[in-house]
Amino acid sequence: ERTALRERLGFPPGATVVVYAGRLSRAKGVMMLLETWPRLLAAHPSLFLVVVGSGRDSWDNCEEDIAEFIGANNLGASIALAGHSDRVHEYFQAADLYVSPSDYEGFGLSIVEALACELPVVSTAVGVAPQVMRHDENGFLCPPKDLGAFGAAMMLALARQDRWPEIGKRARESVLEFDTARIIDKYVALCRELSA
Repeated sequence: ERTALRERLGFPPGATVVVYAGRLSRAKGVMMLLETWPRLLAAHPSLFLVVVGSGRDSWDNCEEDIAEFIGANNLGASIALAGHSDRVHEYFQAADLYVSPSDYEGFGLSIVEALACELPVVSTAVGVAPQVMRHDENGFLCPPKDLGAFGAAMMLALARQDRWPEIGKRARESVLEFDTARIIDKYVALCRELSA
């Protein structure tokens, strides 16, 4: 099923697929990801980045800058711009690694969704990420707005590919508290406590 999904989504056969999903905005750190990409690709030629999302609703839209950067650096063979999608979960299910290079986050739902899909995640330590992720155990963390640290975290994650299944299982366990049934139980318990 995963192989068929990868084919349907247009992932190259044998590629190590990295997914970013979110707004294409400067605050999301997408340009930092792209600036790191040539170095990562030089060390790991099988990498393929899929960027899912659009910048049209962002005040700091960088969608055009992304396309220009890809063209100027001849990265079109290793990066796909998937555009807006209401089927982001399929990209998560078919990918090998998820990246979230944000400068800041209110919460960071996409990180929780990726972890729930047993994906190893490389993220800046913003929003929910430092609460649920432990560096080099169930994901990979680095400070925000730090190109060198982000590149190092990506390189470490790629060096740990043999551990990705184990890291993915730990990732899923780390977000079980966000399961809908558990959240409902907590709300019911809180309501009972307050009404008493």
